[in-house]
Amino acid sequence: MSEAKEKQKNHENSWMIRPCMMYKAEYDDCTSIKVRFNQYFIFGETLDCSQWKTDYANCYEWEKNKSEKAYV
Repeated sequence: MSEAKEKQKNHENSWMIRPCMMYKAEYDDCTSIKVRFNQYFIFGETLDCSQWKTDYANCYEWEKNKSEKAYV
């Protein structure tokens, strides 16, 4: 039982991880043609959306394997 408590303690902030599909939706939205055009119009360049893709990959890894690397 102490091992279960230790794992729970290590992941006390896991409630902050959003559902993985939210990260995917943000990435898809960020890379859509309509949003890319808007980014170029507003900022003069397109924004880097790679963080959304990284967050999605980490979330998926966390949900699938409870990976410590993905949690950090």
